Amino acid sequence: MRGSFEQAQDAIWAVSGVRLGKRQVEQLAQAAAVDVEAFYAAGRRAIRPAAELLVLSADGKGIVMRPGALRAATARAAANTRHKLATRGVAGGEARPQADGRDRCGL
Repeated sequence: MRGSFEQAQDAIWAVSGVRLGKRQVEQLAQAAAVDVEAFYAAGRRAIRPAAELLVLSADGKGIVMRPGALRAATARAAANTRHKLATRGVAGGEARPQADGRDRCGL
């Protein structure tokens, strides 16, 4: 373990905005330590075959929601808006899409 429980408290607060008590941090450390021996005993996992590759693509335009998944108030607001994404121009500071796909990313 690195650092003190107080440092762990500060790190958790900085990342999550949640302030935990010292006893809670101690309990988290104890719970996390239970799996350490099993983790190292398991060794390295085998590399998955390429057939199981997970690929994600992002275009920077946000997540399109399925209409059935929207809450009632959001669905009403969406029904009253004009779909302008296909016809709008590029806003100031926004990069134009690259024809060769450089605006996409894969993990």
